[in-house]
Amino acid sequence: MKKIISILILTLMLFACSSGSSSVETGEIGRETETTVDTRNPREIIREDLPEIDFEGYEFRIMVADADTFSFDVFAIEETGEKLNDATYRRDQRVSERFGVTIVYYQAGARGELGNKAYASIMAGDDTFDVIKVVPWSADKLAKEDMFLSWNEIPYVDLDKPWWNQSIRYQLAVGDRTLWMNSDMSVNDYASAQCYLFNKNLFDSFDFEYPYQLVKDFKWTRETLEGYIKVAPIDLNGDGEFKLDDDMFGISMHAHGMANFVYMWSSQVMSKDKDNLPYLNLNTERTVAIINQVYEWVYEKKHINIHSDVVIITPPAINAFQASRLLLMPTMIGDVKVMRDMEADFGILPFPMWDENQDHYRHYANPSTTYLAIPYIAPNIERTGIVMEALSAEGYRTIIPEYYDVVLKVRDTRDDESELSIDLIQKSIFFDISHFYGGSLGSYSDFPVAILYNSKSNDFASYYAKKENAALLEVEKFIELMTK
Repeated sequence: MKKIISILILTLMLFACSSGSSSVETGEIGRETETTVDTRNPREIIREDLPEIDFEGYEFRIMVADADTFSFDVFAIEETGEKLNDATYRRDQRVSERFGVTIVYYQAGARGELGNKAYASIMAGDDTFDVIKVVPWSADKLAKEDMFLSWNEIPYVDLDKPWWNQSIRYQLAVGDRTLWMNSDMSVNDYASAQCYLFNKNLFDSFDFEYPYQLVKDFKWTRETLEGYIKVAPIDLNGDGEFKLDDDMFGISMHAHGMANFVYMWSSQVMSKDKDNLPYLNLNTERTVAIINQVYEWVYEKKHINIHSDVVIITPPAINAFQASRLLLMPTMIGDVKVMRDMEADFGILPFPMWDENQDHYRHYANPSTTYLAIPYIAPNIERTGIVMEALSAEGYRTIIPEYYDVVLKVRDTRDDESELSIDLIQKSIFFDISHFYGGSLGSYSDFPVAILYNSKSNDFASYYAKKENAALLEVEKFIELMTK
């Protein structure tokens, strides 16, 4: 009897298995459907919530800087076959056709001049521009005099959507006002993030392991960095002096690059309180430790060469890196293309952490790039919101994938491992509000340069004691102006 029952159970189990294929049961006897998998590009799934409307050929005008390192991709005049240029051109064409607008970019001059030109235009009551894309520190006066609208008050702009930069949204806001924004209509803020390039030829000659595993394991820190750069400097020509044109260094950077150590090692000039208002946050043990570390590397051990006081990577530094006389070189991720023809091999690394207790890698976005602002006299803010939301969403779907997946990860890199670094950098870009209001707070944003480069000192305590009272008053005045 037990044998019969066992056979029956086995038969039923086999029947259940044979009738329960990989397709999905519908609840109706004898009817089954196959599982449907959404194969669409994830960036195509999220859509902007905009009305169908025709603006009847309106010229939507955006003030921009002349094309340079920090504003190279904002617009494209025609298709040229270059992928990022063509994606930018098609972005505008799609939005133009969809809403019956002509998008016009007015190049008003060098980046540093745009703030004054925009101020003069607005003061004259000229509503020529719907949007301006300007360097914030050059337009500090416009922000303080309430000449910009807050992005979170613009109809049809949904700052929760992924094409708006959330780091800018929260880190540059003052109270409930978001005067500066950037979106995926441009890669400017991504391209301006800092990174390190390392010379593989030199790493091989010193029998160094490439730091990729350290990066992956979150063990790429100042201590492991020093393990590499301590081999330098080396007096290659034997003249008893150390010069970038002749000798080997661990790192070479411009003077303002010293400030990056402070920002990327979790110290900031300004932090935010519970009301989203900035306060001075310079005087910390971490700041003192960072200043001492950089001073030691630059002046005592000479691992780091300071090649210039201008905020660019100069030809001597590029030449030294390409000639395998420089172990590592900090640069902006958008400038990796400068090394495209370099014969020696190189890799891309994120900026190292202070130590393994740091929460994550941090990558400071260069404040000299341009950001979006809306003049308070913009002629029609609903139209402005619709067009900017559409341009940003189109960029999210086309420009950003083109930039990361093709331009950076394929064209500008030499190995697959650098792709991880690019992803880490993209996810960890941050901003310090002090750099974006130059007239009010900018003098404190460059304090590492004032101490380490101008004074050739590591005496942070004396510097801070002299500056603190004036700084606190300026911050108080700034908050009053921005929240009135």
